[in-house]
Amino acid sequence: MPDTPRITRIILSRFRQFGFCDILLTHPETGDPLSRICFLGPNGIGKTTVLDQLFCVLSPENAPSEAASEDALILVGIEIDGEHIFRASDGTNHEHPVWFQGNLEDSSRWSSIENNPPGFQEFIERFSDYTLSADPDIPTDGLAYFSLGKNTVNGSSVAGFREFLEAREIDRAASYHEFLRHPNNRDRTVAEIDGEFAATHPHVLESLQELWEPVLAPAFLEFNPADSGSLASTQTGDEIAFDALSPGLRNHLLRIARLHAHYFEQPSWAGFLFLDDPDTGLNPDLARGQMQFFHDLYSNRPGQIFATTHSPRVASLFAPEERISFRFDSERGVAISEKIVPKSAEPEEEPEPDPISETGPITRPIPTPDQERLAQIKRAMEETDDQVELADLLDEMMALRSKR
Repeated sequence: MPDTPRITRIILSRFRQFGFCDILLTHPETGDPLSRICFLGPNGIGKTTVLDQLFCVLSPENAPSEAASEDALILVGIEIDGEHIFRASDGTNHEHPVWFQGNLEDSSRWSSIENNPPGFQEFIERFSDYTLSADPDIPTDGLAYFSLGKNTVNGSSVAGFREFLEAREIDRAASYHEFLRHPNNRDRTVAEIDGEFAATHPHVLESLQELWEPVLAPAFLEFNPADSGSLASTQTGDEIAFDALSPGLRNHLLRIARLHAHYFEQPSWAGFLFLDDPDTGLNPDLARGQMQFFHDLYSNRPGQIFATTHSPRVASLFAPEERISFRFDSERGVAISEKIVPKSAEPEEEPEPDPISETGPITRPIPTPDQERLAQIKRAMEETDDQVELADLLDEMMALRSKR
């Protein structure tokens, strides 16, 4: 079976607001595919558009219903089994792309795509001698897409927590019947079989209790996995319907539950996670906690996380090279911003001498260099609207505070 693919690049040409935009998804120093990518930029600039196009590479049957111009080109670089290949489509028919060899970048014609951006058919004509004779096998396990209106894992969507519980019970029943048919269990009692099954197949709801507790406890709520997965008030003991929670909190808890259940049952699977504004409806701390959970869950898996966000606290969980910021360009449409290095604030003027009182000079504690830099960072955060710069400043502030 082929290795897990990694998306390394996406080029959008004549596509909606993208006249020509070349987005590298590799580390600038090593050239290795990035495992985590965060897209930032103003509303309407195309962050979700890029996210959807990347998702379609791995799940072409779930392409957006809104068609693009037939003259458009979406070119995606993929690394698999140590080989680099390209997938080209026009944004209207994702189930039948055209595949190209990765070495077309070595062609003398490659620079022409930026100088003279092609559409889909024109690109095929320019590089027809680099097309692959057969479509490659692109395996995808653990494919999840979460947005305000779409929450799917491996193509299946769950409307609410009750549906999630029902699906888990069906999966557990299937596992139990498979366990019963094992040759070692033919001469054993039901009690022996049930005992071993419970020990070797723990219920996913029990682990959810531990995952949800830090979120529910501050709201005076608790989750009881033994009582059909009910929620209850820790103040009155009254049962609380899951649907009575705020939409943002429901989404947060259900996303954690679905991904945890998937990897709880298939711990060796790879993972691809697409997150469109995961901070919507959540306070900054909870949004950051959700992203940290996703990072931890996917940290040791082949695959990638792609996210869009407006939150500097969420963006700060991504390394500087993992953040891609979009800007409007008067000639090319959407473009990639250069990496912004936070500017140090101007040094403060020397303070006026302390006035002399009857008891002597009034003394003030002298700030340390770290304290002075924290003050500079706070002023810089108030003065900038750039999300990448905000995330960089927040990174530096947290690093300085951790030294205390």
